[in-house]
Amino acid sequence: MDQYDYALPQKDVTIKDILVITWRYKFLIILMMASCVYLSYYATKHMKPKWQANAQMVVIQRGGNSGNNTFDPSNPSSPLIETPDTQVTMMESDGMAIRTINLLKNEALAAGEPTSSVTYTVPSIESALTVDNPRGTNILNVSMIANNPDEAAKLANTVCDAMVAWKTEIAQSSIQTYISTLKSRTDQAKKAMDAVEQKELQFKNTHHLVDLSSQTEAELKRFQTQQQNVDQLQQQVAAQQALADSQEQQLKSIDASIMTGTGIRDDTLVAALQTKLNDLEMQRVQAAQKYTEAYPGILPDLDQQIADVKTRLHDAIQNTLNNQQGSLQTQGALLDNYNNAETTLISLQAQLNAAVHQKALFKKATMHIPAITMDYAQLSQASDLAKTQYAAAKGLLDSARFDLGKVGPNVQVMQQAVPSLTPVSPNVKKIMMIGTLVGIFLCFGLILILEQSDKRLRSIDDVLGMLNGPVVGTMPKLKGSQIRRISKGDIPPEVTESCSLTRAHLGLALRKHHGPDSLENRVFLFTSAMKGEGKSMIAFSMAQSFARSGKTVILVDADIRRPSQNKLFNTEEPIGLANVIEGDVTLDQALVSTDIPQLTVLHSGSSQRNPSELLSQKKMGEIIVALRKEAEIVIIDSPACSVVADALFLAPLTDTIFYIIGMGTIHEDILKDIAAELGATTASMFFFVNRAAGRVHTGYGSSYYYYYSGIGSNRNGKQGITALPAPQENEESAK
Repeated sequence: MDQYDYALPQKDVTIKDILVITWRYKFLIILMMASCVYLSYYATKHMKPKWQANAQMVVIQRGGNSGNNTFDPSNPSSPLIETPDTQVTMMESDGMAIRTINLLKNEALAAGEPTSSVTYTVPSIESALTVDNPRGTNILNVSMIANNPDEAAKLANTVCDAMVAWKTEIAQSSIQTYISTLKSRTDQAKKAMDAVEQKELQFKNTHHLVDLSSQTEAELKRFQTQQQNVDQLQQQVAAQQALADSQEQQLKSIDASIMTGTGIRDDTLVAALQTKLNDLEMQRVQAAQKYTEAYPGILPDLDQQIADVKTRLHDAIQNTLNNQQGSLQTQGALLDNYNNAETTLISLQAQLNAAVHQKALFKKATMHIPAITMDYAQLSQASDLAKTQYAAAKGLLDSARFDLGKVGPNVQVMQQAVPSLTPVSPNVKKIMMIGTLVGIFLCFGLILILEQSDKRLRSIDDVLGMLNGPVVGTMPKLKGSQIRRISKGDIPPEVTESCSLTRAHLGLALRKHHGPDSLENRVFLFTSAMKGEGKSMIAFSMAQSFARSGKTVILVDADIRRPSQNKLFNTEEPIGLANVIEGDVTLDQALVSTDIPQLTVLHSGSSQRNPSELLSQKKMGEIIVALRKEAEIVIIDSPACSVVADALFLAPLTDTIFYIIGMGTIHEDILKDIAAELGATTASMFFFVNRAAGRVHTGYGSSYYYYYSGIGSNRNGKQGITALPAPQENEESAK
């Protein structure tokens, strides 16, 4: 059978579907969330509180006398220049933890306590200590966590004191090294000074010299100064000559490359060629709007020019990328440097020539001075220089020794730690938030597992995806009060409208497949797979809908095991179908009129025999034939067919099977199996989706169908079967 034209189209999962699933598991979600939040709160109450104390240190950034960012030992008041990140690394190191523990032990000894009272270890100090440096500042925030506030404050202050002591040791070690270096230099300068003085004294005594006159001494000093100036200029001229020669060689190499045309780079050529290529391509686009390829002299010429420029551009780019090749720009820069070097060399050479000339004049002025006196003057000058160097070295050494006691660290404690008033751990808000997030993830995972394992049909789309027959109607979701009204025979307007619409769809479907008179003398079998899917309530409502439309209707309650129509009609008719089959009463005697015109009811009646045996008798077929003659529409309310075969016995006797699917109660596998079994009969099958169905009761078969006992009356000399009382129907799941 083709899919019914009025079936609802499938749709994707929406936010509404997610909300429906969430609402379905609301009690599970509430329980899981409450458990996680409670466990989080319970954990906070049983966690040992932790206290945090905060101290602050400042990194002193002062440069030395040299004006650069290096330590100047000659100025001990300027500490080592280190970044705050360096201080953070030092404070978080193992060495810092060891020094803190040692300082704590020293304090314990000073207080008359044994060192064993200090139970801290290096890992415990490192795990409790946190040091951070706010960006752009020289501040160090030192935090320490302990089991009580006083202990935390003591540890934080001890860490700061240990850091200051460590940095003091480093600074003093640096100045001690500097003093040792100065002492070595001073000793060397003194030895050199003593040697020169001894040599000067021996020379003077050997040659019986007397002190020079002031005029002679001035002339000698002027000549010696000029000699030093000439020596310096000669060194500068030699260095400048070497630089000029090197640049000349480089310039010649590049000139040779340019002259041979190999490996020439022109860094400005790339930009020029790219600009030209862009212009040509723009001209090509504009020309293509006016001329075709066949027009001579326009587009082909432009294509040739573009190809040529692309080739030149590619070569220029490759040459530019090769830094080993010379370029015009490099040649120009080297030429400028070479010219500057030559100019500087010429200037230095002129200065040297002038100095040499001046030296010659000064030497001429000292021609009257004996050679011995000249030698003695040089020795005297060397002695003065040695004395000056020794005095400078000794001055630096004395200054360093004097300032040794003033050397300080480059970090200072800016704020001491004080005991905190409130603990930092456990953080109740944070733990509760984590517990809430864990609860959300657990709920999501559990719902996902339940949804994957739940094979119940939850939506009309799921039903449509499984069925081969048409869905002719749906029952809206009903409240508990509305279901209770139906159980008392009062049909709500929503159900009435749904049944009217279903009746119209059913008529259209029957006319499509069976002709225009398909609703005349039609026998419908109303059944479902499981208890609680609402088949009796829907049969009751559809019978009234057909009757109100003007059709003569007979409603047969064939659920002998657990009849419902007496309850729905608020009647207590004792006889019915079972009694007619057994021959206790006639069909006319069993038919009961209702307060609804043209609606007659054949109740289930009662019997001690197995209902399946009764319904499978030939008499049942004769009853249905007789009912066809009495009414235009016959509706049979049969038992659920997932366990017993009652509906399967009745299906071949009917024209149409009206299969009720309780959405949210029926499983996929059960629906497939039952639909296949019923579809094997000759009757046409239509489906009705009941959104108001109750939950599936897994004990349905054991509590509903197998209620026979071996105790009963004797019939034909055999032990009879007595029916036990059937359990009461739940008002909110009107089958």
